[in-house]
Amino acid sequence: MGSQFHKERLLRVLTAGLNDYQLRWKPNSFGLLFANGKGQPITSCYVRRDILHPIRERLGIPRGAFHAFRHGLGTALMQAGANARVVQQQLGHADLRMLARYAHVVPQGQREAVERTTDLFLRRSAAKSDAKLLTIN
Repeated sequence: MGSQFHKERLLRVLTAGLNDYQLRWKPNSFGLLFANGKGQPITSCYVRRDILHPIRERLGIPRGAFHAFRHGLGTALMQAGANARVVQQQLGHADLRMLARYAHVVPQGQREAVERTTDLFLRRSAAKSDAKLLTIN
């Protein structure tokens, strides 16, 4: 199943969740859809401190930047031997060169294969770009 399918499914799930939330929503002085207990805007600090950190602590996940979850996915995929294109799509990177940050988790033999695969995809992408530049409409 392609990423478009997953995006459409996510959109349906999020829409259903927001519709359900709106049914239970209580008006506040700011007219916000999401507000803290005092009816004020939710700040990123509030989300981290009062929502995400307690969840992280209950799950036994060490304190750190939340971007580490994204990096953790990329690391796990590379360790599992996923090909570079799959990792790129899962992380939403436009440029395969972004995957270089995960090279430290890949054994040397696999690292060379990942680098060759990345080079291959980059050459294909460049060839497609060049072909588009040469196309006369």
